[in-house]
Amino acid sequence: MHYLDYFRAKLPPVRKFFFLTIISALLAFTTQAGDRIGIAPEIGLNFCNLSFSNAPGVTSYFKTGLKAGINFDKLISKEFSIQAGVFFTQLGAKMDATVVFVGPVTVPITINYAQVPITAVYKMDLKKGNLLFSAGPYVGYGLSISGTPGDPAFKPSNFKIGTDTASFIKPLDIGVNIAAAYQLHNGLSAKLGYAMGLTNIATGSGQTIRNSVWSISIAWFYRSAKDKKK
Repeated sequence: MHYLDYFRAKLPPVRKFFFLTIISALLAFTTQAGDRIGIAPEIGLNFCNLSFSNAPGVTSYFKTGLKAGINFDKLISKEFSIQAGVFFTQLGAKMDATVVFVGPVTVPITINYAQVPITAVYKMDLKKGNLLFSAGPYVGYGLSISGTPGDPAFKPSNFKIGTDTASFIKPLDIGVNIAAAYQLHNGLSAKLGYAMGLTNIATGSGQTIRNSVWSISIAWFYRSAKDKKK
């Protein structure tokens, strides 16, 4: 039970609850699925942005980030399945803002999230592969915020994650995602996706900040030969 001792000692209560909930849910998902479970490691590139409202002087632009994780796929029928995944994903934006005593600056920030997407997947059989369409909700938890090393406009004290008004954003992000993918019969696939945050992650009163991201990724899907015949 050493890993539980690590969680108790190293993680704050809210973050500890989030990660233990993820672990418990994934264990329950894979246990109930039995031998009808498939796995798909996935890695890709994000094109992300933050939408601001009631934030005078702030303009945001797309920036790139990484995403990596694994999906667990529960087969429902030949055409349908349910996927649950766990991912490390980088969101954020490039922001133009006016800083007192400095003037106009561009601040690229990266928000590192642990994210759990749950999606319904429809598979369309083609001659040389499968066309996949998926949609569903996701839950993300902010781990940290980073900027460009040495950038004088990026001050870590101004970009904290927390629930108090001194923080830049709240840790919890809930949204929806949709995707389309083409999968070869050997399990290799390429995917285009879009996700939009529904929760307001701003901590300031009257202000709104939401995540949005386009992504491209590749994955390798494996399912036992017995389940492929079902």
